Amino acid sequence: MTDIAAACPNAVGVSIGSLDDRTTWRVDFSDAATDAERAAAASVILTYTGLSHQRREYAERIDRDAGNIRARYITDAPGMDLTYERKRREAEYIQDGGTDESKVPLLLASVGTEVPATSNRLTDLQAVATLVLTRESQWAAIAARIEQKRLAGKKAVSEAATVDAIVAAYNAVTWADL
Repeated sequence: MTDIAAACPNAVGVSIGSLDDRTTWRVDFSDAATDAERAAAASVILTYTGLSHQRREYAERIDRDAGNIRARYITDAPGMDLTYERKRREAEYIQDGGTDESKVPLLLASVGTEVPATSNRLTDLQAVATLVLTRESQWAAIAARIEQKRLAGKKAVSEAATVDAIVAAYNAVTWADL
């Protein structure tokens, strides 16, 4: 490990039984190693975060990045996911021939704002339903692309064998086309 060599120039070898279990690590020192160098090497071992930690950190970064990309397309606020879901169910109800206005309060709220109001309430509700289902379909396509990139990136991070490879796997996830 280069960190140990930097902290203790008189370290002559490092043995690591399990990368994620620091109790299996051993540093061999030359006779010239000082107590301060030995303590510095021990400190490197104690503060080393390991690949598991790095993988977890970069996987979490990918999740946050995906969330930020999603927020470009949807309103990311408490309760909006429930609102979107309810509007989708109401739209499906109208598309399936439903006419009871008491069952579609969110679609009614959109008449005159998201679609122009006409003199025919059912026509208005059908227009809102079409708009909602079109947007939901568009969102599904975008969400699928985001999810594919997110999962592929996390897989690459989990399979990376070094910290540099983990960082490279993270940097390989590109969101520019979304």
